[in-house]
Amino acid sequence: MSKISGPFFTLSATLLLVASIADAADNAWSGDASFREAVIALAISSSNPKILYAGTTRGVFKTTDGGNAWARAGAGLEQVGVNAIAIDPASPQTVYAGTNRGIFRSGNGGASWEAVYEGPANPYNIQALAMDPSDPQVLYAGVLGRGVVRSVNGGATWAEANAGLGSVFVLSFAFDPKNPLVVYAGTTGGAFRSADGGASWAGTALNNGYVYALAIPASRPQTIYAGTSRGVFRSASGGALWEGVNKGVTGDVVRALAIDPSDPDRLYAGTREGVFRSGDGGNSWTAVNEGLVSTNVYALAIHPVNPQRVYAGTAGGGVFEATFASVLRRPAFNASGASLSFGETTVGQSSQKAFSITNSGDASLSVGIALAGADASQFRVSPTGTVLPPGRSQAVTVTFTPTSSGVKSVTLSVAHNAAGSPFEAILSGTGAPPPRGDALDTWMTYGPYGGTVNALAVVPSDPLTVYAGTGRGVFKSVNGGGKWTEAGAGLMGLDVRALAVDPLNPQVVYAGTFGGGAFRSADGGRSWGAINAGLSNLDVFALVVAPSNPQTLYAGTEGGGIFRSADGGRSWTEANAGLSNRTVLALTVDPSNPEAVYAGTGGSGVFRSLNGGASWEAMPTGLAEADVRTLAVHPANTRVVYSGVFGGAVFAITLSRPGAGPPRNGDLDGDGDVDFEDFFLFANAFGRSRGQAGFEDRADLDGDGDVDFEDFFLFAAAFGKIS
Repeated sequence: MSKISGPFFTLSATLLLVASIADAADNAWSGDASFREAVIALAISSSNPKILYAGTTRGVFKTTDGGNAWARAGAGLEQVGVNAIAIDPASPQTVYAGTNRGIFRSGNGGASWEAVYEGPANPYNIQALAMDPSDPQVLYAGVLGRGVVRSVNGGATWAEANAGLGSVFVLSFAFDPKNPLVVYAGTTGGAFRSADGGASWAGTALNNGYVYALAIPASRPQTIYAGTSRGVFRSASGGALWEGVNKGVTGDVVRALAIDPSDPDRLYAGTREGVFRSGDGGNSWTAVNEGLVSTNVYALAIHPVNPQRVYAGTAGGGVFEATFASVLRRPAFNASGASLSFGETTVGQSSQKAFSITNSGDASLSVGIALAGADASQFRVSPTGTVLPPGRSQAVTVTFTPTSSGVKSVTLSVAHNAAGSPFEAILSGTGAPPPRGDALDTWMTYGPYGGTVNALAVVPSDPLTVYAGTGRGVFKSVNGGGKWTEAGAGLMGLDVRALAVDPLNPQVVYAGTFGGGAFRSADGGRSWGAINAGLSNLDVFALVVAPSNPQTLYAGTEGGGIFRSADGGRSWTEANAGLSNRTVLALTVDPSNPEAVYAGTGGSGVFRSLNGGASWEAMPTGLAEADVRTLAVHPANTRVVYSGVFGGAVFAITLSRPGAGPPRNGDLDGDGDVDFEDFFLFANAFGRSRGQAGFEDRADLDGDGDVDFEDFFLFAAAFGKIS
């Protein structure tokens, strides 16, 4: 362990810089740019690897040229969600599709389909489908609410095979490569094993969590890999014992696994954060995502002849293909110049030092940074994460901003899985009292010396950058208030009453003025331009940017109510239905839903809109005649709204129904029942993420931004109920 020291060193906190190893791909991922379906399943023909089938939320698609171009495979399944596909290796024109309306079979390579298992009344939802590798007439299917069904005659007839499974839902299958009577099933309650071809099942030691994928190397029948809701697990004992093997994997949910048929130690895992590759049987993983437009990966397939070629099916991005090097490359970690002593820095002001990280190896190096310890809040590191290609360096800046006087120190720890030992260095600085002699733990005057300060805005990505709206313009500080400067031309002399910063682009700042309307700066406050098209009232007292959609702005005016812009302020329209042109002094938007807006008024309390300002309703009684000067929505519990009242205090209300969008109870069409109409709406949204075409917020039942299997099981539990 290498350490550095300086004149002010005291160990009291830890700064952990985590480096992980990434393999370099020979080719980045590429795909058919016109094929952007949500792909849930992939299957590749062993007799002609240029033929692949993709199961999507809108039916089956097929390529005959290795993925360069895709087209819909036949009629009959256009709007059906396809969760699994199996190809008969002895008769490659025979293809089976497990869908949300049963099992379908094609005898002509997908040109047409016939139902072979639908259910007596309501369609069965098939989550998994697998073919016995020794007998393609034997098929296993995981059916929502019915466990496992099995066919021994190519799908002509089916029988339940559930003994020992209980009430779990089956999500995946895998066969023992030496004995196909030994079958493993991944379920919503862990992994199960059958030693008699599905006649009976017994739980394995992996007995909780969702198991989305299972994979077994052909040469190691006792080794099983499971992709789960808690990462990747491995068993070397046929399921008797399991261990988590997730070093280098980011994100918990692993939906797809694939094993190189020529190398049992080379694995691929598909997650919400992309594809990860292991060359040592899962002991360590590296991200391989260059060129992968969508990193939400649901399916993986490996070319049977050229196992270096891998296909990935993604949610909303279609299918991608990449060819990887057969030899795993390695990065090499080096750090230099990390002897950082900040000396004396005035309390409330900042000083900076830098050191560099270099990758001297032949593969990409991934680096992540974290802070811990009592003094860690007074040190800030930038960047907090980076990926270094071979031969590249990255400067790491450490900013010291003491909040009180005295010696401060942290330990800089750089951990990595390249060759070599961890690196550590102690960094330090001393907080010096302000020159004005202000007492500690009291408010200090920080300017900006522009008259009355009406508004403050802190840049979310850089909390040391602060804007102040005053009686004679905007002032800006880049060191947390230690020093202020006038912020550019176009606003000086105007009475600025409101400020807002674009949460995704800190260079974009908005200002509301008394008599001058709204202004916008695209260069961090250096220059400003009026944005008043459609803004008929130029006395702007409140401004807010929708956190999840920064092009949406709301402006509150004196006696003119609220105006809304959907294009970043270039044009405005009135949004006053229910407000009667009241004076609006405060605005806030629900951080999870840009359609939920709250307005604080002068003398009329708080109003709420749940449709982006199209209409407003008065909030519950208690502040009906108050001057509400400021508002905030709790970031973690959006049912809680706070208000600050002139001449009063801070008030809070917990709403029985939050403004975070529509209720997530499975009733997607709002008719009061969770029925098949809702099911088809859910199926159309499945696999979509917030921001993608086709995403339906009501279908995102767990509110995580993706319509996925977790939402599906919540929907299944609500099916048939009256909301």
